[in-house]
Amino acid sequence: MQQAFERDPLFAVHMGYALQALGNLPEQYRRRPVFASEVCGDPHGLDGDSETGKLFLTGLKFVRDHFQELTDAWRQGYRPAVSLAIVGETGSMPPAKA
Repeated sequence: MQQAFERDPLFAVHMGYALQALGNLPEQYRRRPVFASEVCGDPHGLDGDSETGKLFLTGLKFVRDHFQELTDAWRQGYRPAVSLAIVGETGSMPPAKA
């Protein structure tokens, strides 16, 4: 992370948008440009060739690969220090904020 901050002074901004997107994944299919526009204010904000998009896609892969583990930990009371919950109390993804 330190290297990322040194390499890109906007790393925290990119990470913030990526975490916001991961914490607000829609339950229904939504095209990525539409979702990116809602989260980032830019339809290209989550494009795979952007820094934010790369972080988002990496996080999405992690959630996909570890969803059951995250759900089990959440149900057992684990709450990360960061207050952006990826998995809700029911074990399902929370709806996107309107």
